[in-house]
Order: sequence, then structure tokens, then C-alpha cells
Amino acid sequence: GGEAQGGGAWLTIVIPSVSRGETDYVSVTINSILKQIPTAPGDPRRSSVRILVVDNTPQERGEHTALDQLRQQHSSNPLIEFHVQPKAGRTDEGNDPDHANKPGARVRRQTKDLVYTLRQADSSSPSHIFVMEDDFYLCPHALDALFYIIDKAYKMDDDWLAMKVSYGFNGILLRSKDVEPFASYLLQHYRRRPPDHLQTEWWAGETAQSKKYKSGRSYFVFRYNLLEHIGVQSSLRAEKMVGFGVCGQEMNTELMFPVDAFDAKKCGKSDMCPCNRDDGDQENLWSFMANPDRKSHYVHS
Repeated sequence: GGEAQGGGAWLTIVIPSVSRGETDYVSVTINSILKQIPTAPGDPRRSSVRILVVDNTPQERGEHTALDQLRQQHSSNPLIEFHVQPKAGRTDEGNDPDHANKPGARVRRQTKDLVYTLRQADSSSPSHIFVMEDDFYLCPHALDALFYIIDKAYKMDDDWLAMKVSYGFNGILLRSKDVEPFASYLLQHYRRRPPDHLQTEWWAGETAQSKKYKSGRSYFVFRYNLLEHIGVQSSLRAEKMVGFGVCGQEMNTELMFPVDAFDAKKCGKSDMCPCNRDDGDQENLWSFMANPDRKSHYVHS
């Protein structure tokens, strides 16, 4: 492994992963992505997508068997790369619990793993990274939707900063030039707030430091959630979540902080927010994704 993974791809899907013992979510995650990548040789979308999985399993959790099997299975697949964070030399964060929104040891370790993961993506060429967790399922048509929103974002602000298509530290779309500044911000502040709070603070420009970096660049949110949780047990939150954050659920304040949520009052006729009301952006090409009944797309096998 090392730097320059996923080199040259227009979109690198970056997945931080940890062993959950006998439970294998990561295979479901990877297969849900591979299923959406076109199979025809020469299809431009095929050559423009790469998957990078980073194994952040700590020493005490042993081997990441599910990922080792995937690595063997895909050893000759050019679309997918694997990288292992060295187990030795990691800082011991202790074992203090979380306090309200002040991160305890587990969350601090996770933020540091996210920083490590982000830094494995190739940021040398003009491209994009999409961060998703290893226990989420890529909803039907999500890959096409990602190409669409990247294109649309450039038309609305050719220097856009970030986009979200799911909730939590998940479904984050960044341009390669912003990956290292984002990672550095997370690392600088990882003791102060959990990563899903820090991300919002960064792209909303809520601190003097993040406001200066943002410098008026746009943050966009897609109307429909594109990632569905497959594990009932989240790696970041202890409580179990069911019937929440399903494919196509509107990305409103139920899933998001008010500052980065989809606002149907402002953009009710559009598929992205913010929206330009005056230039014919009042169209929603993805209304078929809407899922008001909260039906789960992923069925546990």
C-alpha cells in the first residue's frame, strides 16, 4: 500500500473498515458498489471509478477475516484496492467514555482512523473521493446519481467545497484538493468534537478557521439518502438503529443538522440544495427515489 491508491480515477470510493469478528458487512458493501459499475469494456464510467478499502482493525481485534477473503477474491480486479493501517505505533487513546458530544477514547480512535483512511486516497490529480462506512449498502442508482450531482455542482459553483448524500460520517463527497485540509482539520480538533460534528463545522464554516478555508465555496446536499445501513450495530454509536436512514429518505433535519440538511421549503422542486431558483434548476430528476414509507431496500440475507 502507501500513497497514490486509486490513482487517476475520477471518483474513488474510500471505505474505512474494521473487523467485527464473525459478522461480515464489508462484503455486502463492496458488492453493492461493484454491481453498479458498468461491465462493458471501454465504458467511461467503468474506467473512472475505483474502490479503496482501508483496514483499520486494531491489534486487540485480531484479524479482519472478511476483508482478507475479499482481498483474495479480488486480487486481480483493477477496480478495487486494499490497504492495511499498521497495527503497531498507534497512539493509545485510553478507555474514557463519551461525555455528551465530547468524544471518548473509542470515538477519538475512530476519528484518527478516518484521518489515516482519507490520507491513503490519491489526491495528486483533479478527482473526487466519496467516503462511505463499511456497513452501508449503496442504494440502487446511487452511482449514477453521484455522477449527476458532481456534474450539477460544477455547473452551480465551479469551486464547490463538499457534498453529502447520506447521514453521519458517511456519504461525503470531496474534491481531491480538499482531502488533506479536511483530514488535517479532523486531526487538529479530534479531541473536541466527534467526526460527524467536525465535518459539518468544516464545510459550514462555523469556526474562524473553517470559515477562512471555506471562503464562500458551496456545500451541496442531495435530496435523497443514497446509503442504507446494513448493520444494526453502528461502529460510531452504541444504540441500535432500525427503520432509520433508508434508501431514498429525504435528507432533512431528521437525518442531518439544520445547517447541512435538504430544505424542501427552499428547494422543494429540486433534487439538490441549495438550488438556483432563477436558472431553470427547478427540476427533480430523481423523484422516483423518494421513499416516504421508509421501506428498507437492503434485505438481510
